[in-house]
Amino acid sequence: MGVPGVHVGFHSVLTHDRTVVAYVRGLCPARSRVAAGPPGCRVESGAALDGAPGSLEAKSAGPGTPTALFFMGWGDLGVYGEPSRETPNLDQMAAEGMLFPNFYSANPLCSPSRAALLTGRLPIRTGFYTTNAHARNAYTPQEIVGGIPSSEHLLPELLKGAGYVSKIVGKWHLGHRPQFHPLRHGFDEWFGAPNCHFGPYDNKARPNIPVYRDWEMVGRFYEEFPISLKTGEANLTQIYLQEALDFIKRQAGRRPFFLHWAIDATHAPVYASQPFLGTSQRGRYGDAVREIDDSVGKILALLRALGIGNSTFVFFTSDNGAALISAPRQGKCGSNGPFLCGKQTTFEGGMREPAIAWWPGHIPAGQVSHQLGSLMDLFTTSLSLAGLKPPSDREIDGLDLLPTILRGQLMDRPIFYYRGNTLMAVTVGSYKAHLWTWTNSWEEFQQAKLSRTLPGSGSPLNMAAWAGPARDGAVHLAGRPVAAALPSSSSCEGEPLPGGRTLTGLSASFVAGCGLLQLSVPLDGRGPFRMLCEERQACGRQLPRGRRHAVLSLQLQARAVPGTDLPLSLQGIDFCPGQNVSGVTTHTQEEHTKLPLVFHLGRDPGERYPLSPSCDKAPGCAHRQAWPPGLMDSPSQSSPPTQALMAAREQVQRWSERSDGPTPVLTRPFTVWPYWVRVFADEAEDSVLGPEEVTVGLVSAEYQEALRRVTPVIQQHQEALVPGQPQLNVCDRAAMNWAPPGCEKLGKCLTPPESVPEKCFWPH
Repeated sequence: MGVPGVHVGFHSVLTHDRTVVAYVRGLCPARSRVAAGPPGCRVESGAALDGAPGSLEAKSAGPGTPTALFFMGWGDLGVYGEPSRETPNLDQMAAEGMLFPNFYSANPLCSPSRAALLTGRLPIRTGFYTTNAHARNAYTPQEIVGGIPSSEHLLPELLKGAGYVSKIVGKWHLGHRPQFHPLRHGFDEWFGAPNCHFGPYDNKARPNIPVYRDWEMVGRFYEEFPISLKTGEANLTQIYLQEALDFIKRQAGRRPFFLHWAIDATHAPVYASQPFLGTSQRGRYGDAVREIDDSVGKILALLRALGIGNSTFVFFTSDNGAALISAPRQGKCGSNGPFLCGKQTTFEGGMREPAIAWWPGHIPAGQVSHQLGSLMDLFTTSLSLAGLKPPSDREIDGLDLLPTILRGQLMDRPIFYYRGNTLMAVTVGSYKAHLWTWTNSWEEFQQAKLSRTLPGSGSPLNMAAWAGPARDGAVHLAGRPVAAALPSSSSCEGEPLPGGRTLTGLSASFVAGCGLLQLSVPLDGRGPFRMLCEERQACGRQLPRGRRHAVLSLQLQARAVPGTDLPLSLQGIDFCPGQNVSGVTTHTQEEHTKLPLVFHLGRDPGERYPLSPSCDKAPGCAHRQAWPPGLMDSPSQSSPPTQALMAAREQVQRWSERSDGPTPVLTRPFTVWPYWVRVFADEAEDSVLGPEEVTVGLVSAEYQEALRRVTPVIQQHQEALVPGQPQLNVCDRAAMNWAPPGCEKLGKCLTPPESVPEKCFWPH
């Protein structure tokens, strides 16, 4: 979790610490029970499974699961388009495995997400939240009295029933008092810290964070484990790497194991070892990312060298997005790619995570899955890998992803975005509804800034990002990444791009917290980029009457051939909640449950252009729509401007010439006309308009459809929800790390102050 001050990932200013890389190797169940384990594992002698799944007598298991948690944003990895390409090992891991572009944390902060990873449950169920005003950030600093409840079943506890030995390396962050110790919750070994080592770093009134080996501390940060606040030099990642390598060597060929590698180099204060300092184009943060990438490469290389790569399942992800709300103080910060905002927020930048699954011999190389995934799924998937079932006496939110990983199966599921005990947003299918934000009104989000692109400049069209989930009948170029399937002069199914433009690459600009980055992938590259063709549409080809379909929505940026005139582009929302935008943002949560802020994440994964709920279904509707300057006949005119209608008619005519069906109708789903082009072919006479009746708008119908899908999911969830008792409401300075176990041997015990329990209060 982060704390106000510095961070690079999600906390307050500079906090990053996530990598879910879990390494687990296991044996197959006995021959009579092979069906209980994953396909393709080998059976070794003496691996009989006499006990029932989950019992302590069960001594064998299928390949386990790796989980390493470190803080990085969606756009930090080269495979996700980060332009400096400084993560070759993670990129190779993705090339050999499966990439999940639509993977989410369980919370926009570290501690609750980590609790969800190890329990498979939303933090609201486990009580890993607070009800204290702004403290809905749910920080777990040294002062916190609570932690993970003893009533929760953590993943390593359950894996013991299948004979697994488990180790956590790095940050625990689920409570630092003795009753919350990781070895009391199923882990057999631990090397790392109970908290984040964030500032104030020179405050002598606060003890430095202890570093533990198993039950006892072996030193403290800034003392036995120095971190230079001036240069960012620290050797911790190398120490954590060696701990992981040693554990794997000891366990290989002996017992199935689970390694939770939870490094925190990208969490404040960002650090890297001397060989990596100054090697990145992205400053100190980039140095840390490069060292993490190098470490992942060494771990995967060891698995191969030991001959256990094919029996080891590895998963890499993060516990929340990069922290972008406050300007980082140390080096350059992380990036959430095209997604809005970052850590602490429930916009996509706060909870959509990088995710890579690696399992040679089981996952074909170069796979991309658009399954909606969650950090909680690693709990259920890990149990499934071990031949175990999740506890049946409680609600489990995580899905078993093995059908997706092994067979490409897609499963419907909602994504709930909680902050503290507040349900902030929900995604159902392609629609995401924000029930709470930090803006005065959703209408403020309609403020779209305009930017001109000069004729012949070759500047990219702002077409808002790439597409997401392959659901609602979406067609993603036969399920292949666009880079591998798209001719440079084509849009979908071989149809030419409008206006004779040629795609030379896919790109998107986004704010990385410390400045503007340009994400780009050449057409001959690979990645999570897909051209979205919505709702069974065939890119200009006729569909059965009555079937709604859409022309390529121009969602990916296309660089025009030099000399081509490019139109104006709308940037849409370009600020994050928490930033001071006069008349727009606030410092308190604002309720929008009566009129949710709704986005279509397929068309607009960056959440720049909310669907308008206020535009009536009538020709010429242009209510509250921001038209580009020069297209308005007069500023006060409420109907679509003449030039806009002319351009719309021309577009309709072009598509009409390609279809034998009814005349399509050009509509404008929200404020980005004319960059989104949608075509309808409907049997209903009243909705099949001629070319002279071009409609720009027709958005309220979609808004209502979105609510129709989302509302019952919210109601069902809230009616069935039984919140756990909040564990993070009480703070006490006496509960800090003054005298951890083992401090006597080191002469490191400090005298705690008088105990004064009080309500925790942390800033927004």
